[in-house]
Amino acid sequence: AGFAPLAALLAEAEALLLHVPLHDEAPWPTRGLVGEALLARFRGRGVVNAARGGCVDLDALLDWLDGDAARWAVLDCWPGEPRISARALAHRGVALATPHIAGHSLEGKARNTEFAVRRLARFFGFPCSWRAEAFLGAAEPLGVEIAGDDPWRDAARIVRALCPLGRDDAVMRGWARLDVEARARAFSAYRRHYPARRGFCSRRVLLDAAPAPATARLLHALGVAWGLAADEA
Repeated sequence: AGFAPLAALLAEAEALLLHVPLHDEAPWPTRGLVGEALLARFRGRGVVNAARGGCVDLDALLDWLDGDAARWAVLDCWPGEPRISARALAHRGVALATPHIAGHSLEGKARNTEFAVRRLARFFGFPCSWRAEAFLGAAEPLGVEIAGDDPWRDAARIVRALCPLGRDDAVMRGWARLDVEARARAFSAYRRHYPARRGFCSRRVLLDAAPAPATARLLHALGVAWGLAADEA
């Protein structure tokens, strides 16, 4: 469909999702992209920041949330990390808080290690046959029950089973009571010692019922392999 000016979409979009790098270069700097001026023109109700913390003026976003109880935000990236905002963690309009750990799956860590090992081997002229997949081994299948009446709800249930975002949110909410330095230490420690999690691409999901075609398309887009539990019993 091509590109459209952001200003033209602000009056039509229901949600604004950020997946951009953080930079200051003209003609399209992204630092503070979502700020008071943009939010004043935005007629949707939701903002998701999965880019970099500095792409959003967090105080402006929280003030915008205060203006309407129907508005919401999902924050995966935080200005000033690891000294993240206690106000945002405690805000009723922040529907989900996560610590930007998409790359912290075992697959992500192993493939980064493989990349480094292969580059070092090439530099020193050594042969390298090590592969991340052989090191990790197969992941256990994961059983998930779905309702079958709402593709987006079923896809969300499957994603939450694969990646426990609710656990991350609950942990981070507890940091709102800490002082700024303790909060920074908690954030850094959680990211550094994040619980082991297998990636979407390696863990097969066994469903209790056949998904709707729309749900199957969503799972395919997410890279989730699935089957029916009854077929593999």
